[in-house]
Amino acid sequence: MPYKRLDWVIRAADLAGVPAVIAGSGPEEGRLRQLADEATVPVHVLARPSDALLYALYQQAHVYVFPAVEDFGIMPVEARAAGARVVVNALGGAGETVAEGVDGLCFREDRVEAVAECIAAIDGVPKGRNEAVAALSSENFQQHIRDWVGEGIGTA
Repeated sequence: MPYKRLDWVIRAADLAGVPAVIAGSGPEEGRLRQLADEATVPVHVLARPSDALLYALYQQAHVYVFPAVEDFGIMPVEARAAGARVVVNALGGAGETVAEGVDGLCFREDRVEAVAECIAAIDGVPKGRNEAVAALSSENFQQHIRDWVGEGIGTA
């Protein structure tokens, strides 16, 4: 979908001089493949990766880039859970899920060059799961729900 700005991922990777992988398909796929062919860095478009392949891509990624403006954005959270560093748009909810400098970077200027600058700076961010990601575990979520609604709920 155009609002996901995957063309920005390709253009920013090109500017930063790093390869890119675009995972998924949709109405923009043809245009993204054309941009990939025109890029000066290797760009691979994987139309329908399995869940296992997507997880492996997250684990091996130099950085996961999420330029969209969304109310939350689950994919950067998934990428961080797999140990990837992320670059996200500070606009929208994705920026609220990133611990700046701990597990990723936020770009604050809404332009491709700002994304490329964050990609170039990502080596200053440690790779791997951290406490911020551990806080999003299903165990923590379930405990927070129990704390919120009370221990008696769901013990029938």
